Amino acid sequence: MLDTAGTLDFTNGLPLTFERIGEVMVARASVRVRAASGQEVTVPIQVMYAGKYTYARITEMRTGYAEIGNRKYAVRVQPRSRGHPFYANTIGTRFLIDLDSDGVFSTATSRLVNGRPVASEEAEPETPFALSGVYYDIESIDPLGSMLVLRPTTSTTAVAAGFKPPQFVALDLTGRTVTLSNSQQKPILLEFWSTECPYSEAIRESLNALYSSRSEEFAWIAMSRETSGATVGEFLRSKPRLAQVVLADTATWKRFNPKPITPLFVLLDSQGTIAYVTSGADALPAIVAKLNELRVARR
Repeated sequence: MLDTAGTLDFTNGLPLTFERIGEVMVARASVRVRAASGQEVTVPIQVMYAGKYTYARITEMRTGYAEIGNRKYAVRVQPRSRGHPFYANTIGTRFLIDLDSDGVFSTATSRLVNGRPVASEEAEPETPFALSGVYYDIESIDPLGSMLVLRPTTSTTAVAAGFKPPQFVALDLTGRTVTLSNSQQKPILLEFWSTECPYSEAIRESLNALYSSRSEEFAWIAMSRETSGATVGEFLRSKPRLAQVVLADTATWKRFNPKPITPLFVLLDSQGTIAYVTSGADALPAIVAKLNELRVARR
């Protein structure tokens, strides 16, 4: 039963009918929800059951087009979490814009297509992106997701390819201040990781091997989510990272990784411009491919 009235007594609950899809039982339903502003919307949801595991999620999205100059770009917006069914210009809403107009929304950040790394087409709140050679950002979206407003911006700083990175400052394990300006004049791989993240650990040895073989080509700075030097130092004694490890600086972490995601990778070219942003334990092939592109460009 689905408690559509929110009374927790299921008096007027909606019976759920499940169908088997592979190993999972799935039921579909709709609920009427109301925002604090009084606006209401019907939200489709799925309830999935697999043995002892039960999960409910919002399945709603909005699609449309942004007309920029003489081109139309497909747009899709959807709630990021089942707990936030309304739309807002925050990380709680996913904004996908078909930046290359190929008819596909690319959400992969660690995938190769024809040997080249694929960039995500997810636009982030307060993060500029390029359309028809002009920089835009998201100005607003109404709670029902019926009107998305983009605006031109003169900002040249963003965690996105083609932009200058935000200010980066942190302390290493010896207490020395580390910034991007005091790194070598070569590509820099910024990694945002955590001692508690299994995905950060899954890619650690591969990153170590990459850096061992190509340390002359790029610098590697790894910011832990942890702020305790003792905690990070103890972790690294048994699970070393060949990077220049720095502790989380709250402002820097928020500027680069507000969601947050671990591991997140931001690759800068030798001029200090962001060349690629990727994430996940399977990011290494895309990182290597982008480093190879940068090596060719420097020749």
